[in-house]
Amino acid sequence: MIAADTLITPVDLGSYSSRVTFMAGNAAKDAAENLKKEMIVAIAKKKNIAEEEFIFSENRVFSNDKSVDFSWDEAIEILVANRGAVSVSGKYISPKLGGDFKGAGAGLSPSYSFSSCVAEVKVDLETGHVKILNVWGAHDCGKALNPLAVEGQLEGSWHMGIGQVMTEEMSYYNGLLVNNNFLDYKIPTTLDTPPIHTNIIETIDPEGPFGAKETGEGAIHAVLPAIANAVYDAVGIRITKLPIKSEDVLRLLKEKEKLNQTAKVKI
Repeated sequence: MIAADTLITPVDLGSYSSRVTFMAGNAAKDAAENLKKEMIVAIAKKKNIAEEEFIFSENRVFSNDKSVDFSWDEAIEILVANRGAVSVSGKYISPKLGGDFKGAGAGLSPSYSFSSCVAEVKVDLETGHVKILNVWGAHDCGKALNPLAVEGQLEGSWHMGIGQVMTEEMSYYNGLLVNNNFLDYKIPTTLDTPPIHTNIIETIDPEGPFGAKETGEGAIHAVLPAIANAVYDAVGIRITKLPIKSEDVLRLLKEKEKLNQTAKVKI
């Protein structure tokens, strides 16, 4: 496979926004199907059998009546005979989305994933410190083409979300960034990361390659409100600013206690 050669590849938007498996996967699938067509034409011509008679299965190529039954290597030898290496290409262009008016397609996607998270936290009432004890997550990624990679991607996404909700912050003083290094910009380490319980939910998306869809950025969203809601469930305060700092939690706890005392006096 040739990558990043602008002389022979069409324009692409790039590898970002959780589009890689969906877009590149569909393009790779299209290329493979085009190569399969080349093989069928070559074998049908050599064996004088109709092209629609061929079946590809279990690393073999055979006809319906089994008059032709080749190993994969034998089929490739027929394909490259008298022509050398065979090069094909594949592409994927998402279907038209939205209406015809300007901006109708903004923010639309040919496929949507779904994610959910549950977090268990412990809140220290004296210091306001929040400790995440467990995270359970489930993500609908369509067909998991590589389950181990999907599991790692989900755990990485939830870890990234934990960092965003608990520690990561860009601090400025007089317009200057003061924590511009990984010592002061606090990314959770392995010691800060709670046990993460991963659940892959498989469906078949009709637009994705073999039913697959994204499993990257979409998984991040659910873990943030899950942690904030867990804090509310534990101590009854609503966090509306990230990251969740101990001093903010402690301040809200004191405000809550003050309101409760005031309400008691009025009663």
